[in-house]
This record gives sequence, structure tokens and C-alpha cells, in this order.
Amino acid sequence: MMRISNGIIKNNLINNIHRNYVNMERSQERLVTGQRNTTPGDNPIEAINSIYYRTRARQIEQYQKNINQTRGVIDHAHGAAENVVNVLQKIRELSLQAANGTLGRDERIAVAMEAEELLKEIVATGNMRYKDDYLFSGSRVKNASFRTSMTSHPEMPKPLISEVVYNGDNQALAREVDINEKMNIPLEGSGFFWADNHVILAMKDVKNYIAGQDSTVRIDGVDVNITAGDNLDAVIDKINKNTPSVTAYKRLLPDERTVIALEGNYPHKLQIQDLEGGSVMQDLGILRSGNEARYTENNIHPNTIQSGSSIFDVIIRFRNSLLENHTADLGGKDLGSISKALGNVVERQAAISAKMNRLNYLEKKMAQEQIYNTEQLSKNEDVDIAREATEFSTLQNVHKVSLMTGAKLIQPTLLDYLR
Repeated sequence: MMRISNGIIKNNLINNIHRNYVNMERSQERLVTGQRNTTPGDNPIEAINSIYYRTRARQIEQYQKNINQTRGVIDHAHGAAENVVNVLQKIRELSLQAANGTLGRDERIAVAMEAEELLKEIVATGNMRYKDDYLFSGSRVKNASFRTSMTSHPEMPKPLISEVVYNGDNQALAREVDINEKMNIPLEGSGFFWADNHVILAMKDVKNYIAGQDSTVRIDGVDVNITAGDNLDAVIDKINKNTPSVTAYKRLLPDERTVIALEGNYPHKLQIQDLEGGSVMQDLGILRSGNEARYTENNIHPNTIQSGSSIFDVIIRFRNSLLENHTADLGGKDLGSISKALGNVVERQAAISAKMNRLNYLEKKMAQEQIYNTEQLSKNEDVDIAREATEFSTLQNVHKVSLMTGAKLIQPTLLDYLR
């Protein structure tokens, strides 16, 4: 049997009091901080969960900002589309009015002047900005979407717009709205302000074409890798498999020449490049030779036959038909092109509306997830104040009782009297 001495009693008492102090200190820290765990070592699993919930909270906050910014872009784009639709409807009314051939010279000039002002309105809409970024420049948001060239006409008192050139690219705006989820917004001006499908028909005989080296062709922002030894059929097959916006095919001309043609699958201006070191599109007769083939502006070979017009081209032709009194075009080709342009913008407007609906859904989803995430983080980290206060009070009482019982257990010794 172990002998119980005053020393053992004192040591046990001190250890118990110290342990009690530690428990009270931890309880007090939980009450002050409101956190159940003060260090990761207190509960590693809950610490890992907290990291996840806090990381997700930051992600949700960023996605909500992205959604709000995207909403602003779409709101402005929807307003722009509505404005263009209204202008084109007015242009169509003017075309129907002029098509009956009853307008006199002065009336035709007056309608042409109105068409010019409406054209300027659409150009201004095409160069609309949102927070210093041009809406319709694709990924080149710091470049003005469109630039104009002017000319004079003897029937008009002021210079007229003769050409509108697109300065952007064919890349849709992309916004990350959730993990691994990006929303593409089709606002590229080369499609939004286009009237019908763009077709490029080369005139060079390429029946015996063979690619001389490995090279890359970029069509509407998509890279197509061509391998040395590929013939015309192989090139066409690779283009059609990799670029959803365009269809490539070959045509046999009456003089037995075999040529290649590229046609857009929806209204937009085709953008084609031979990347550095390659010459596939030049060799096929689609692009100009030399450095011009590296750029997307004015690089189409002049010997090609092209069809497809922008909204600006359509209005310019309509205005010129008025000035030149081409009544047949006013009621035929011009009216048809205006109707196609109107249809394309209406489709784009509907696509924008669908994106807005998607944003509304994502916004509600993020708000709900934010509430759930906050609740889970609170359950994982926050201390139950009432319960903790009760526990702290209990520890205090235990501490007092420990001191009282300890004082009674530790008996005075002879040394205490000899002092």
C-alpha cells in the first residue's frame, strides 16, 4: 500500500488547480473570441471544413461581383440592340416608302439625308462603351469597335459615310460566373452588326494543292493545325471539324478550275489569318500574300468573290440607291438586305435576353449558397455562448471548491509552529 503524505496531497492539489486554470483559460478565450477552436490542432477536421467554407465564401463574393458586372454589360447591350432594331425598322419603312417610285428628286434627297443620320446613329451605337470598355469590340475592348471613312456626293450638302470598318475581333466576351462555368456573351461587332452570311470564294485553281509544311490557320479565333502533306480535302476536313462558325468546301468552276470556298454558318464577318511561318490560306487564294496575311483587317485576296454585308453596308447601299434613283433596288435587293439585318439583330437581342435570364438564376443560386455557406461556417466555428458561459461558471465553482478542500486536507506541520 502506497503511503499518502502531505507532499503527495500538495502535488495532486497543485496539478488539479493548474488543470482547472487551463480549462478556465480556454473557456474564457472561447467566450471572448466566439470561436469554438482557437488553433487547428484543437479539431483538425473542423479546421479543414472552415478553410473550405471560407474559401467558398470568397469565391461566391467574387462570382457575385462578376455577375453584377456582366449584368451591366448585358443591360447596355440589350439597350443597344433595341436601339438598332428601332433604327432598322425606320429604315425599312423608308425603303417601302421609296420603293413605289413616286418620290421626286427633292423627296429622295430628304430620305437619303434621313438614312445618313440613321446610319450615324447605328455607328454611334456600335461604338457604345461600358465602364471605358467598348461593348462590341470582342476581346479588343480598348479599341473603338468601328471607324468610318467619308466621301462627298454632289446631291448632298455634307460629306457622307462611305465605309464602316470593324476594329475588333470575333471573340465573344467571357465571364466566369461559377466554378468551371463561363458565360460567353456574343457581342462581337462583326456578328452583331452583320446582315447575312459571309461567303469567300477563291479563284485560284488548287486541285493539286499539297501543304508544304506544318502550319496553323486561325479562323474566327480558332486555330486549325495543318500538317505537311495535307491535300485540299484534308485541309477542308480539318477546318470543318475544328471551326463551328464556318463551313469550307470546294467548287468546280465552268473552266474546270477547282477552288475553295469559306461560308459563315451564321451572319458574321469571317476573320482568317495565316499564323507566323504559314501560308496555307495564301496558297489557297483566300488571303493576300506576305505580311498582310498575318492580320484580320483587309487581308482577303482581291481576286476572291465575296458576298455578305454588314448592317452599315446595307444602309449605305440603300442611301446610294436613293441618290441614284435605283427604284428596282430599293424595293428588291435593298429591302431584302434590310429585312435580313433586322432579323439578325432581333435574334441577337433574344440571345442577350436568354443570357439575362441565366444571370437571374445564377444570382438567386449564389444568394442561397451564400446563406447556406454562412450557416455551415457558423455551425463549424461559433461557440454556444450560453452553454460556454455555464461551463465557465462551473469551472469557477470547481476551482473555489478545490481551494477550500485543499486547505482543509493539508494539515499544519511542526515547521509551521516553529516559524
